[in-house]
Amino acid sequence: MTTHTPGPWTCDVTDFGGSNTNSFYVLIDANSHSVARVLTHSRPYEANAAIIAAAPDMLAMLKSAALWIEATAEMTGDAEAAKYLTKLQTAIAKAEGEKS
Repeated sequence: MTTHTPGPWTCDVTDFGGSNTNSFYVLIDANSHSVARVLTHSRPYEANAAIIAAAPDMLAMLKSAALWIEATAEMTGDAEAAKYLTKLQTAIAKAEGEKS
């Protein structure tokens, strides 16, 4: 399991020369360190940058949802909830760098 740079992450546009090929979105962590760059010539760059910036928050919510579903599945014996739990756990493992 790998550990990612803690969130929150934000986006900032860095422009070198005013052309799309010379600009990129920089994703910055809470300590103002660069986490990633999304080149503006790789469309849809704004949406790509936004989803990357949201990644730490989404991972935290996936983990919370997995705990809630796990408790619900245990209490109710709900097989459908167990299926969702497995899918959530797979997504969390992928986000944490585990190889399938």
